[in-house]
This record gives sequence, structure tokens and C-alpha cells, in this order.
Amino acid sequence: MAGFEEVRSRSKNGKLPLGFVVDGRQFTCLARVFRGKALIDFDLFRGNHDLREEVCDELFRQHVDYCALHGFRNRFRGCSKTSIMLDVRAEHAERWFDHIWNVVTNTENLERIRCELLAEHFAKKLGRVVTAGILKPRGKVKEGTLIQVVAPAWKSVTEILQFDCHALYRLSGRQLEELIAAAYARVGFDRVILTPRSGDHGRDVIAEKDGIGAVRIVVQVKAYAAKNLVSADEVRSLIGVHVSEPAGTKAILTTTSDFAPRVRQAPNIAPLLGTSLQLINGSELVEKLVQTEYSKRGIAILS
Repeated sequence: MAGFEEVRSRSKNGKLPLGFVVDGRQFTCLARVFRGKALIDFDLFRGNHDLREEVCDELFRQHVDYCALHGFRNRFRGCSKTSIMLDVRAEHAERWFDHIWNVVTNTENLERIRCELLAEHFAKKLGRVVTAGILKPRGKVKEGTLIQVVAPAWKSVTEILQFDCHALYRLSGRQLEELIAAAYARVGFDRVILTPRSGDHGRDVIAEKDGIGAVRIVVQVKAYAAKNLVSADEVRSLIGVHVSEPAGTKAILTTTSDFAPRVRQAPNIAPLLGTSLQLINGSELVEKLVQTEYSKRGIAILS
């Protein structure tokens, strides 16, 4: 869950909306403070779900009561099925932001607006975009092919995922590897390598960033169905790959599904999380892919 100050910082005080995906529902939000007032803006337009009318009415009532209680003259800027925009006192921004976040991410407060046929359309469209090419080769290196991203195609990918995050399940393993490689290229890594389909030594994508805070990231990709969970043994296998890498390398296991229960608590896995190892499940992956188009700090998002 994001907070007001986090979103305000990442959105450059409201200049750049951030995209999020929570439990398959997409939305953007921004946060701004100006002269003691805080603007909170959530946009659900692309999220395949609308706020229920009674939820909109209740939010409006709560804000009217708030204004009356605190002598706050500003009123709702707008509240509809797809948008919530309001002003509050700066000192109350965090509490209001948390409240709205909980509202828009609660399934009971939303209604699905797009049919399964349209979801099928977007899944097929994503496959066509990736097949047509989201990558351009930059040359060969020992570990594979250096790549760069095709910007218009990448923008189409993020737009599709905002309409239907489950479209990822329709991609082949190789297409998913290409998609993730493109994401690292999109957010500004100096070198992104797509390894061969075989003989990759457990590394599907390698991303490197030079300069201060230089980093080398090794990514292993698991294109699994939703119910096919990644096991602890598979995570340990990646840890074994990581051991043979140069110092400073970070290992990331990314999957379209999720990780088996208690994997993150395993004694030989838990100590590495957050430092040299990261696990990214399907919903987190979609959120991070979408955010590459909303945050200039994309490198932090993906690493």
C-alpha cells in the first residue's frame, strides 16, 4: 500500500500520475501540497472497474462533514464512478489518502464494467504487440543479445495491461522474458541482455547500470498459470545462480503466478530478501510494468 507522502514524492508533488495495480484492478493517483492544502486525485478510468454509486455518495458525505467540522471551505473537486479528487488540510492528507486507497482497492466497493470477451481481445492484442516486436537488437555479447526497447510498442503494452492485467497469462515464456527485458531498457539501464532460450544458466534477463550506485541484476522468469505456484526449491535454484555471479549482483525471480506459502519465511531465503534477492509475483509484476510509464524513477521500481 502506498501512502500520501510516498506518492507525492514520486509524482513530483502532483506533476506526474503514478499507475498502480492492486488485486487485478488498475488506477492512477497523484498527491500535491500547496499553501497548506493537499490535493488527492484517484483515477479509475482504465481499471475495468467502477466505483459503486452508493460508495461515491458516501465519500461525498464524509468530505462535507469533514469540511464542516474543520471550517474548511474547499469542497469536492469531483467524485464519479471513475474519479475521486478532493482537497483537505495538509495535516490530514495521509489519513484521507489511506481511506480512499482502501475504498478503491476493496472489491466490494467496485463493479466490473468490461465483459470477458473484451478481456480476451486485450489478451490477444498483447500477444500481437509482443510478437510484432517490442525489442531491437543492439549486438551480441557473450551472455546473449543486447537489446533496446521500441517505445511506441512498449506504450501499447502498458495501456493493454491497464485494461486487463490477466493478459500476461496469454504470453509464452519467451514473450514474457522479452517483455521484462524491455521494461529494464525502458527505465534506463545502460545494458540489458536477453539470454538465449537454452544454455542461459538460469538467467533469462541481465540488466546493468553504471556509475554511482552501479548495479547488475539477474532475472529469472517463470511464466506460470495462476494456480501453479513457485516453490522454495525453485527460489533456492536462483540463489545458487546468484552465488556464481560477480559481487554486487542482485537476483530477481519474477512470475506471473505467485510463490508457495511460507517461501519468503524459509530460513535460507528470508535473510536474502531485500538485499541480494527479490521475489515478484504476478500482481506486483503488472504494477511495476505499468508504473514504468508513470515514474521517472523506474529503476527503483524494477530493482
